[in-house]
Amino acid sequence: MAVRLARLTIIICLFTAAVEVALGCVSTAGLAPADALVASFIVGPYLLLAALAWRHRGRPAASRAMLAVAVGLSAWGLATFGWHSYRYHAEPQYRAVQNMALFSVPLLQWAVVLLVGLVLLLVRPGARVGKPASDA
Repeated sequence: MAVRLARLTIIICLFTAAVEVALGCVSTAGLAPADALVASFIVGPYLLLAALAWRHRGRPAASRAMLAVAVGLSAWGLATFGWHSYRYHAEPQYRAVQNMALFSVPLLQWAVVLLVGLVLLLVRPGARVGKPASDA
């Protein structure tokens, strides 16, 4: 069951990363080679979350939590990128404004995924917190 949840998390992450990059590309005036750095900044949180999901696929609670985080981040990211892409195409005056969603959304997603990774690192099954080590 946990492996299925991890695979579903990975699929959601990869799909959302591809769609967000596509939406980011269509809501800009032109692409330059430096935009590859922006694209990697956008897909980075999803790739890290997918790697964490695969790494912790044996832990059902962690798999459920990461699936919930992936669904939440994906819904919020796609809604924000979709809204900005719509406004870019529908409102000519919006094209003159810098699209801050390309930076603010991934920045907050990085923060959430790094926090999830930190929590997964600190909360390990079978960890003996506060107990003395046994003498061998």
